[in-house]
Amino acid sequence: MDNALITSAISGNRGALEHLLNKFRNNAFSIALKFVKERAEAEDVVQEAFIKVFLNIEKFRNEASFSTWLYRIVYIESIRILRKNNQLHTLYSSIDPLIEVQQHTQEDTEIFVKEKIEVAMKALSAREFLVVNLFYLSEKTINDIALVTNESTSNIKVMLHRARKKMSNHLSKVL
Repeated sequence: MDNALITSAISGNRGALEHLLNKFRNNAFSIALKFVKERAEAEDVVQEAFIKVFLNIEKFRNEASFSTWLYRIVYIESIRILRKNNQLHTLYSSIDPLIEVQQHTQEDTEIFVKEKIEVAMKALSAREFLVVNLFYLSEKTINDIALVTNESTSNIKVMLHRARKKMSNHLSKVL
C-alpha cells in the first residue's frame, strides 16, 4: 500500500503525500522532541521536515523506505535547529523522577513496565534514543538506521548495545 501511495505522491497527488506524512507524524515528532526538547520547536522541526518532503518528493529514489528517508530529514532538521540555537549540549536528557505504581492486575503491571521503560528511554542520549526508537519501535534495520543517521552500521550496533545496557542498568534499579 505504501508503494502505491509513494508512487501517487511522486506523481503529484497531495492526498497521498498527506496520508504518508500523517502515518509517520507521531514518530517523527518523538524523534524531533528528543533532540530539541521543546514541544513547539519539535513541531517546527517536523513542519520544516514535512515542507522539505513536500518540495522534494520527486527526489525520493526508493533506495530506502519512505519512513527512513523522512526520519533522516527530521534528524538533519533537528541538528540544524540545535546548531542554529547553539544548543548541542542539550542532547543529553535528565531522568524524570520515578513514580511508583501499585501492581494489582496484569494490565497494571504492563502499564507499570511500560512507564519504567519510557523513563529508561529518557535516560538515553538523543542519538541513542533515535537508534532504539527506530530499531525497536519502527522496526528499522541496522542499514536503514545507518542511512538515517549517516553513521556506520558498526557504530549503530555499538550505540544499540550501549543504549540497551544503559536501559538495563536503569531498569534493574527501579524494578
